[in-house]
Amino acid sequence: MGQRALKGRVVLSATLYPPTLQESDLGNRLKVLEDALELVAYFNDKQVRRYRDVAFAEGAYRKMARVEVVLEGQEWAAPAEVDAERVRRAEQARKRRTTLARNRAAKMLRLLRVTPAVRRGGVA
Repeated sequence: MGQRALKGRVVLSATLYPPTLQESDLGNRLKVLEDALELVAYFNDKQVRRYRDVAFAEGAYRKMARVEVVLEGQEWAAPAEVDAERVRRAEQARKRRTTLARNRAAKMLRLLRVTPAVRRGGVA
């Protein structure tokens, strides 16, 4: 850590040291790893264009479960660019939550049954 985020295409190399001998899916573990590295090592996991030497370590369980990652990229992003991306994503998430709340409220209004007496202001 202590590095800036990468811009452009990224090549990912990783060695995974699992905590147990239990069978697990390398693809699923890689997806979680890629998502965790967003806005830390690169802007978006879509930047990872190639994998090089991605594997589970042989016979290494219980020996401090960890992941060793090496990333190769073209250029570094400025800290201001990373901050701007964080703000953009937060605004996008806020808009998404607002839209979901509005859609839920509209759906609830459609489910309410309004009788003619209620429409006229009378008692149902």
